[in-house]
Amino acid sequence: MAKVQVKTNESSNPKENPHIGFVIAIVSLIASFVLFFGWEIFGNEMVLQIVASGCLVIGLCGFGAEITNYTKDDGALEAGIGLSFTFFILMFKAAVPGTPNLVVLGFILFGLLFIGVSIARLFPLKKINKPNNIQNENTPLLNKIKYIIIAGQILGLVVNIVNFIRLFI
Repeated sequence: MAKVQVKTNESSNPKENPHIGFVIAIVSLIASFVLFFGWEIFGNEMVLQIVASGCLVIGLCGFGAEITNYTKDDGALEAGIGLSFTFFILMFKAAVPGTPNLVVLGFILFGLLFIGVSIARLFPLKKINKPNNIQNENTPLLNKIKYIIIAGQILGLVVNIVNFIRLFI
């Protein structure tokens, strides 16, 4: 008897194409901005701006998740979630002006919570002593990514504080 050979699809292996997550995140972000700011081209303003805010959430969370795959315990995923909650409610409030302020406040506080957790992850409580003779070849890349994450967290914190103040003005 002949054995049945099953051909597998090698491209479905996530190690095969490590950049697909970044591409999906970038495409979601671009689609979000095109739909939010260019809604006149496509039609219905409110629906497209709500869809754009959903694409923004997918893009920011996906970007944070992909950065987290390359680094360890840096808070990128939490920063992405915090920024996505903040920008989602901003875009949603712009699309639906009658959104209650209490809902906006809840989203902003939730975003601040995640950004705070992300900042806390950058400063571990317990230092792990590593031997100095071991060099990681990705150290410069990891340092650059860490600076990008810190800049994003500071930006998210400023946006959340400004929105919190604008909520009561």
